[in-house]
Amino acid sequence: MLRLIPFSSPDRIAVSGLFFLNGFIAGSWSPKIPEFSHRLGLGESLLGWLLVAFGVGAMVAMPFTGLGISRLGSRRMALWPAVLACWVLLALTLSPSALVAAPILFLTGMILGTMDVAMNANAVAVERRLARPILSSCHGFWSLGTMSGALIGAWMITQTGLLIHALAVGAATTVILLNVWRFVLADPHGEAAEARETGSSAVPDKPRSLRGLLTSPLPYLLGVVALFAMVPEGAIFEWSNFYLRQDFGSSAEVAALGFVALSAAMASVRFLGDYVRDRLGAVATLRVSALLALAGLALASTASQAWLAVLGFGLTGIGLANLVPLAFAASENLPGLPQGLGLSIVGFAAYGGLLAAPPLIGMIGEHFGFAPVFMGLTAFMAVVVALSNLARYADSHKKEA
Repeated sequence: MLRLIPFSSPDRIAVSGLFFLNGFIAGSWSPKIPEFSHRLGLGESLLGWLLVAFGVGAMVAMPFTGLGISRLGSRRMALWPAVLACWVLLALTLSPSALVAAPILFLTGMILGTMDVAMNANAVAVERRLARPILSSCHGFWSLGTMSGALIGAWMITQTGLLIHALAVGAATTVILLNVWRFVLADPHGEAAEARETGSSAVPDKPRSLRGLLTSPLPYLLGVVALFAMVPEGAIFEWSNFYLRQDFGSSAEVAALGFVALSAAMASVRFLGDYVRDRLGAVATLRVSALLALAGLALASTASQAWLAVLGFGLTGIGLANLVPLAFAASENLPGLPQGLGLSIVGFAAYGGLLAAPPLIGMIGEHFGFAPVFMGLTAFMAVVVALSNLARYADSHKKEA
């Protein structure tokens, strides 16, 4: 029986704040992209390559983040990159040329990617302490942060300009970080690392080894789950607009509703995900979620009217909302792996799917149309259903309660 812990637990609020901060920075970058492109005189192709640098930076950082977490703990690996993250938009705003912007975008990806893996690891550590799931709601705060950052940013850029907006984002996120800093949980591995440095006695490291990366297929199978969950999200983000316009002749306003439906559904359902996982268990939650996403993709791809396709994208969002949080939670509880390493592999796969899938899907959609593409993605959800038993590791916190 899980203990009832109030949401006001300081370490839970603190890690939720880190998720919101990370999402707010990412969302604040979105409305700056057109002005960034115009100011530097970038064409669409060059802008695309610069934006890829961000994703590549995140993917490069993730394996090293796992190693850092295994030695230093997730607290340090989340907080110190967060200090830099608060001011990356200012650096991008002040970039005088594409040559300067490219390495800054790469470093921005590394900073936010490192923070991403570490804050997920810290949320799993809080789950263990509270003996209840919280990771889905943390991802809900990330979604809330991205939407808030995008909406506030769009207004501020038009009213105050790019520089004031970047300074305001830096100041606001720094205030958030200072308020949560001392409450972020020092997980056992972090405490052990600090003890080694000071020579004091502390919680001993668990008997885990890097050998597990070579001998266990579990982190890579969970990576497939995360990859196959992110590909449909990226596909709908990039191509639902084109699909609704080309196949249904929708207006620009209606065509935008595809991704809006996905995003709103994901953000809302993530705040319910922990309750559902608590009631049904992680395996059943993953299985039902994947089946809902499968049904949504099938509806969107076979819809006879635009509103049915939008409804399908919304149903897909309900299904996708908790797949990645469950994969992350399971990867951080895998037997025999040092803390952070399984999560870094799964995070690498998830970012890879979000980065590589949209251009590949675009090429396929150009030749065959997007309805077959969305129908084809139902096979990805079928694979996730087949692998759903892996989610049992996400419930490890129950055993420690």
